[in-house]
Amino acid sequence: MTSHPMPRSAAWSPRSPKARPTTSLGDLEKIDHEIVAAAANLPGKEAGKSALDEAAEKAKEVFKDLVDSIRSAFSRDHGHDAHSRPSPSPSPGR
Repeated sequence: MTSHPMPRSAAWSPRSPKARPTTSLGDLEKIDHEIVAAAANLPGKEAGKSALDEAAEKAKEVFKDLVDSIRSAFSRDHGHDAHSRPSPSPSPGR
């Protein structure tokens, strides 16, 4: 049997106080704000626009196209249902 270089009591354990993260939610929020600020200052392909502005504009276009596609699909289905129904048969008495 091989011996471990460190005693079992010193090994990492999820319950160990050393295993607790030292980063708080406030630290993560600060980092998040720094990332957003850096992204806002990153120049875009077009003059006068940031990369973040361009990405937001592209996301807006993609979302608008998606909504238009969904509306079109539902309006096609609705129109298709109205035209696909058989017309009433003439009554046998006529």
